[in-house]
Amino acid sequence: MAIRLLCVDDHPVVREGLRALLTREPDIEVVAVAESGEEGVALFEQLRPDVTLMDLKLREWAVWMRLPPFGAFSAMPGSLS
Repeated sequence: MAIRLLCVDDHPVVREGLRALLTREPDIEVVAVAESGEEGVALFEQLRPDVTLMDLKLREWAVWMRLPPFGAFSAMPGSLS
């Protein structure tokens, strides 16, 4: 069973590049991509993906605070090596 992934980024080149790269993986299904926080929240609520890959510097970062933390974790700049 594939991991269902939502990708949210406000930069078209990054967003489409990630989609192209991740679509090649047999165990990942990119269920949607969003270009804004508002669109990302709507798609998350509609699709309930397993993983949401989100730009940490998204302009509308505050909209994500409306979502409940379904066993999620957050990564802040510098916390991943």
